[in-house]
Amino acid sequence: MFTTYKHVTGISKIQLKFLLIGVLLSLGLGSLVNLLLPSLGIYELNNLGPVFTLFLSGSIIYASTKHHLLETKVILSEVWSVILILTILVWLLMDPSIAGFIMFVMVSSISVLFVKSTLSESAKNEQITRQNAQLEKDKKKLLELDRMKDEFLQMATHELNTPIVSIQGRLHMAIVENFAKLNANQKEFLSPILRDTKRLASLSKNILDVARISQNRLHLFRTEVDFPDLVASIVEGFELRAKERGNKLIYHPPKEAIPLLYLDQVKITEVISNLLSNAIKFTDKGTVAVAVELKDSMVVISVSDSGIGISQEDQDKLFAKFYQANRFSKDRPQEQQGSGLGLFISKNIIELHGGKIWVSSTLGKGTTFYFSLPVKAKMGEKTTKK
Repeated sequence: MFTTYKHVTGISKIQLKFLLIGVLLSLGLGSLVNLLLPSLGIYELNNLGPVFTLFLSGSIIYASTKHHLLETKVILSEVWSVILILTILVWLLMDPSIAGFIMFVMVSSISVLFVKSTLSESAKNEQITRQNAQLEKDKKKLLELDRMKDEFLQMATHELNTPIVSIQGRLHMAIVENFAKLNANQKEFLSPILRDTKRLASLSKNILDVARISQNRLHLFRTEVDFPDLVASIVEGFELRAKERGNKLIYHPPKEAIPLLYLDQVKITEVISNLLSNAIKFTDKGTVAVAVELKDSMVVISVSDSGIGISQEDQDKLFAKFYQANRFSKDRPQEQQGSGLGLFISKNIIELHGGKIWVSSTLGKGTTFYFSLPVKAKMGEKTTKK
């Protein structure tokens, strides 16, 4: 026990110190009682040791099991070693011999090594426990910092959205609706600003969505939707963009009737638009096809392109936050670069609907993104990701 006291540190040393004090108090109290008994006319030695030992042993067992006061393995190894050494020593004193002395030395050496080994293991376990406790504290701090970061991003994007939307709206009125009576040169000069403002608005919205996802505050506002009609209208909105890239955009409607789906139309539109935008962006003078079909109790939509494809390594990381696949064209890499948030947000939206999103691609031959939505969904006005 005294050996243990030398090796332990911190709270364990304090605990062991109080235990040793308890032992000494028990012995002292037993001795004091026997010294005071003669003053009471009792001259017979009272064997109080077992009584105090019983209380002390019970306290040690309770403290060790309830509060992890001591390493039981260390105590047992020390007690066993002491008993073994004392047994050999008594036997040697009763029958001295060379063989007995050699036996005593060997047993003592092995016992010391055994105790040291146990102490070393105990020290390592204690160090691991301290490190785990420190890691847990660091984890809590990091989670708190992450929460503060998300709250800051959410507040910042809210503040940025107002001027961005205002600028975008005024530029749209001036250029597209020609409220400012601009000539062709002026429109050409201002058009890149409108385009970049739209990208900034999209990035701001994506950052806000990521913050909501991190805080489990991404909500769905579901309504009954004619899904094939929704997909057809989205595809129609991308026809001009596909044509500008020299791509042929094809829509394959479902071959069988699909019941109304209960979903968040705005967010599903965002997912399909993101997949279509990526397909057109990474395809030059090729084909982009959108198909809807009913499989069992799920509606499956696919967005295929004949573009440059995605490597298997990139496919495994594609839906991670801020990850961008290395598939940029040499002639327009800046135009194809995004924020790496679209697929991450899309994955969370689809999973929040009870569906699944995945990708199939061969490098150099094209890519197909799929996602599924359940035909039957639980009715309710709002769903929150948990």
